[in-house]
Amino acid sequence: MLDKPTILKNTSIWEDECKRLEALMAQGEDVKAEYDRAVKNAIGERRIIDALLTLDMPMYILRDVNINYDGKSSRVNCMVFTRKMAFVIECDDIYGNIEINHDGGFERSSGGRENKVVDGVFYPMEATKAHIDLIRKIKKDEMKGMSRFFQRIMHFDNWYKTVVVITDPEATFSDIFAPKSFKQKVVRVDLLPGYIKNEYADSNEYLSDDKEMQEWSGQFLKMHKD
Repeated sequence: MLDKPTILKNTSIWEDECKRLEALMAQGEDVKAEYDRAVKNAIGERRIIDALLTLDMPMYILRDVNINYDGKSSRVNCMVFTRKMAFVIECDDIYGNIEINHDGGFERSSGGRENKVVDGVFYPMEATKAHIDLIRKIKKDEMKGMSRFFQRIMHFDNWYKTVVVITDPEATFSDIFAPKSFKQKVVRVDLLPGYIKNEYADSNEYLSDDKEMQEWSGQFLKMHKD
């Protein structure tokens, strides 16, 4: 019986990108900015994997899975499959001190209050929406042949949880001005294990066995394309 986290896929497009950019820099190309970003994202993904491996619960982990279905694709930084639910994790470019604006923009900054420097505004929730919309279509298509009773008890939103992870364990984070729908969907990487355990404990969903959990995660692994 599975009793701990197990990684089914641990390769990353960001690590491949680091190697490609390193080769270009060795040839004299000016791609340091792109290289630095790739390094930060690769480190961020590894931090998430390391955090997940501290959990004392059975789960299957897919890192950097590019879901392809019906002519559409969506690249997820990490998917975690537990006995009750799956977590769809977004972490690209999410490091540094973060404040979420009223329109859902993540404002990254450096420096203190007196010398604050804004380092960009980005919208990771748009990526999580793209992920979940494609997964919802996959599951909706699966249910087409099922009875109305089974369609009613398939609680999609209880089975798939999206979470945006800030990959800097020393970052500050504020969601005071964030849209209400963003609450409880953003967490710092060092707090991710506790977040998953709490979500799991609060869920009343059906407990899948090892075979069902492996088939569930395996379905998305089969849909991955580099």
